[in-house]
Amino acid sequence: MRKRAVIALALISVILTSGCSSLRTYDFEEVDVKPKPVYAPKPEYPEEARSAEMEGMVVIEVLVNTDGYVARARVAESSGYKVLDKAAKEAARDWEFTPAEKDGELVRVWVDIPFNFSLTSG
Repeated sequence: MRKRAVIALALISVILTSGCSSLRTYDFEEVDVKPKPVYAPKPEYPEEARSAEMEGMVVIEVLVNTDGYVARARVAESSGYKVLDKAAKEAARDWEFTPAEKDGELVRVWVDIPFNFSLTSG
């Protein structure tokens, strides 16, 4: 039984390290070909925030996979209002990009997306 466990762990290690470059995540500045948005929906201005006259800038950091879809999204800079941060994060999850490249390979990359919530600009 122990021998099987060791073999299984060795196989998992080989599988994980064989595709190591595709598992690596890069910062935006590190890639040769930057991802470009191809679908970039704007967040809905929450009615609760609009009626309370909340405004602010939210920066959402998204992890763009090798297929151009967003794998993860997190608030990098808060507006100071959870309701605006949440709306921005939900919109960012739906963005789609051209894939990033490093040394001729498609790679995962972190991208910052700023969202400005302003009552005067709609």
